[in-house]
Amino acid sequence: MATTNGGANARVNASVLDLYDSMRMQGPVKGDTYVSWEDLNAEVTNKLTALSGSGKQIVLLTQTFASPSTTKLIAEFNKDTET
Repeated sequence: MATTNGGANARVNASVLDLYDSMRMQGPVKGDTYVSWEDLNAEVTNKLTALSGSGKQIVLLTQTFASPSTTKLIAEFNKDTET
């Protein structure tokens, strides 16, 4: 591969542009309407509280992750939902 003296070649430029998606959601959506993070958080919290009191099991469906931070957050979530 040829050197570029600090610049980026066309392949590098294309790979970065490929990361941009103008159709990507810009925030949380309920139905067809954007909602605030605060409203989403309140609704999810209320639903989880109602479910935890009903004896129903709460399941997190996630992709595979290797992040220690994500593992810690899920452990904290599990601890909070068991009380």
